[in-house]
Amino acid sequence: MRSAIVGRDDELAAVEGLLEATSAGPAALILEGEPGIGKTTLLDAARDLAVTRRFRILAARPVPTEVRMAHAGLADLLRDVPLDALPPAQRAALDAALLRGNAATARAPDHRAVAAALLTTIEALATTAPVLILVDDLQWLDASTTSALGFALRRVTGRVGLLAASHPPADRLDAHRLPVGPLPSVSIGRLIRRRLRAPLSPAAAQRVEALSGGNPLFALEIARAPDATRLPDTLNDLVSDRLDGLPPDVRLALATAAALERPEIALIAAALPDLDVVAALTEAEAADIITFTQGAVAFAHPLLAAGAAEHVAAAQRRAIHARLAELVTDPEQRARHLARASVQPDAATIAALDEAAALATTRGAPAAAAELLDLARALGADTPERRARAATHHFDAGDTDRARALLESAIPDLDAPAAARSLLGTIRHRDGSYAEAAQVLTQALQEAPSGGALAVTTALELSFVLTNQGLVAAAEPLVEQAARDAAALGDDGLLAQAKTVQITVATLLGHGLDEQGLQQALALEDPDRRCFVFHRPSLLAALLYTYVGDVDAAQHAVDAVRARCRERGEDVELIYTAIHAITLRLWRGDADGARAIADEADDHAEQLGTRTARAIAASTRAQVAAWTGDAATARAAAEQALTTFSEDGSMLGALMPLTTLAQLDLALGDAEAAAARVGALAAMVVATPNAEPAAVLLVADAAEALIATGRAEEAEPIVAWLQERGATLDRAWAQAAGARARALLHAAQGDLDAAEDACAQALAHHERLPAMPLERARTLLVLGGLRRRRRQRRAAREALEPALAAFTALHAPLWAQQARDELERVRPRRTTSEGLTDSERRIAALIAEGGTNREVAATLFVSPRTVEATLARVYRKLEISSRAQLGRRMAEVDAGANAAALTPPADRPR
Repeated sequence: MRSAIVGRDDELAAVEGLLEATSAGPAALILEGEPGIGKTTLLDAARDLAVTRRFRILAARPVPTEVRMAHAGLADLLRDVPLDALPPAQRAALDAALLRGNAATARAPDHRAVAAALLTTIEALATTAPVLILVDDLQWLDASTTSALGFALRRVTGRVGLLAASHPPADRLDAHRLPVGPLPSVSIGRLIRRRLRAPLSPAAAQRVEALSGGNPLFALEIARAPDATRLPDTLNDLVSDRLDGLPPDVRLALATAAALERPEIALIAAALPDLDVVAALTEAEAADIITFTQGAVAFAHPLLAAGAAEHVAAAQRRAIHARLAELVTDPEQRARHLARASVQPDAATIAALDEAAALATTRGAPAAAAELLDLARALGADTPERRARAATHHFDAGDTDRARALLESAIPDLDAPAAARSLLGTIRHRDGSYAEAAQVLTQALQEAPSGGALAVTTALELSFVLTNQGLVAAAEPLVEQAARDAAALGDDGLLAQAKTVQITVATLLGHGLDEQGLQQALALEDPDRRCFVFHRPSLLAALLYTYVGDVDAAQHAVDAVRARCRERGEDVELIYTAIHAITLRLWRGDADGARAIADEADDHAEQLGTRTARAIAASTRAQVAAWTGDAATARAAAEQALTTFSEDGSMLGALMPLTTLAQLDLALGDAEAAAARVGALAAMVVATPNAEPAAVLLVADAAEALIATGRAEEAEPIVAWLQERGATLDRAWAQAAGARARALLHAAQGDLDAAEDACAQALAHHERLPAMPLERARTLLVLGGLRRRRRQRRAAREALEPALAAFTALHAPLWAQQARDELERVRPRRTTSEGLTDSERRIAALIAEGGTNREVAATLFVSPRTVEATLARVYRKLEISSRAQLGRRMAEVDAGANAAALTPPADRPR
């Protein structure tokens, strides 16, 4: 390969490196450079080398006419790939996208399911051989394929490599980019001699090298006419010069070929019945403009195709498209030809564009559907209704900014704006504008036909927004009416959504869980129905199972929802489920599983780029960091999430970072910080008597923090509320947390007997929560402290040792350190020769080495206040008053210890 290509040793080395890397795992490389610089030659060489290494090759070489054709590139990539082993949902989506099988009768696929199907396909291929995806002229790859390919490449884990060529440079795919620059002058001469097989005089060679600027295409074109005295100003001029030398009939045949997505000779001949097309194309082949390939033509370079399309008069070009519109059978191609043949709107063209947009929707290509409607609008058919439809497609394709702009311009002029306004409200709440979303959705609900499906879906969206704002009671009548309307409509899938949302709202309001109604709703769920993830019965069921303490069922449900989201490529939905999935894993001590979900959420948030996605990702990052003892990361991420949720008006979103920060403060022994953060909020929660305690976990932490800071009178109503709500609703977690807090209250009041009885009650409730071992360990920690206060050292150890073991197994080092500190207080005291305990000596040694209180606290997983109090005891015992004195005394202590270690005991045999 190296001997066949001139002057590209570095680029070839990079290609070989890509293939080598792909043999072990995913890799991607995009060659970037100006037209004619040699990118295609490198791709062809890579193909040859990959074949010798037994790679499976998936290739696409798009042309300018395909850039708007839905899934054109995907069809090329998967042309000879069997799809039988795909999961049913993905197979159906891909069949619909590629117009295979019974796609015409299938439900319109989600474009994300098409992307997920591509991922599954290439992963499966990579199990038998490394896969190389080759894309020449990436800039012409259609948006639907680019989106699917980008999705797959971000997630692929197998032996899959991408090698693409692009001009101009564009960040359409995430990959390493390698500029392909000019050839050195000596290589230009060698290239000309090899390619044209004609010697050049030294003078001619120098002139060609100077004029070409290192561009191989320029050099070859100049060398074809060595007497030329100038270089065209641009490659477009060069292309024009090439085409100008051809007869008009040849240029007409080439223009017709360039207008086609697949330029078949028979179709070109049908479009030009008065022309000897074969003869014309043969002459173009002799001029190195095209090549013949299996009854079709292929341009030698995309620039030649683009130049051929523009190298006829505008009227002639429109006539070509008009004729092709009569001949092609694909509705999307026909619509585009009609649009390019038109200079003013006509009913037939607009209708064809509308029909093609509808077809693109059924193929899961919302970007193509939006572009077709935009074409109709550009021709003068820019009605508010068409603008609203285009907005829907832009939204589905992920371009929410474009969708919002179109909706805002269309709504004032729509006769029936409810659907458009409802979509606008959805966009506003997904980008974090909850207050504005509530206003927009409220108006949309008022405008929607009463009792219709639109009214139901809008009410569900509005209920989600109100619940996020903490206005759960305001959502209750909305979801009750939505459930009645859905039942009257006879739409089981919609009824399942409305009924589950209704049950969730009722549960949050403290009415208890309607388990029978939930099971009925789940039985009616349509898993293929497209809707917001928090309207899906399966996910809401996971939340409800958590509230009632069935953690196993909750995790099974949320994992099933996430698996389905992943199968369908639903990144937005995945990130909305991340917090709940992480919480369930952390409760079980699965820190690695939680961290993997948080990392995935970070990736998705970066791809989505919305405020809400980034806040959710930050919240998940904080959860994992706080649990595993990385206090600095946890604080920074939680504060970031809290700021965003607070600014956006999402009280529900703010609960998790607040809970994380409060638990972190308690784990570090900083009860004052925890109380300041969540004490007032907990008081507000318990002021609502009928609420679901398990939905607001921070209430229990607030009670413990208030008690620890001497504010028992503020904690009393919170503890009473936890116990009352827990008993009324039979919530094991609330009863256990309430009993533990009650124990702390009794202890603060000096009644240690009652405190230990309350701990026993808490432990009995914990027996019903085997999937929440950290909560049980926290109660054991409290019990051990109570027994220590009663000077029951052995009994205290019997509680503290299993607490320490649980915290350690759960990868919760901050809580583990608290258990160690308590154990140290009840173990027989071992003192140094200076009267220091082991704990005091550790802290004194670190301070003597120059550590600050905060640094020492972070090293030993204690609070700065603990360090400060311990240091005061050390100063008192050592009768010193400064850190300088401490350094000298600790050195003396160490020297004494070393000397003692070197002196044999008197009774030891010598």
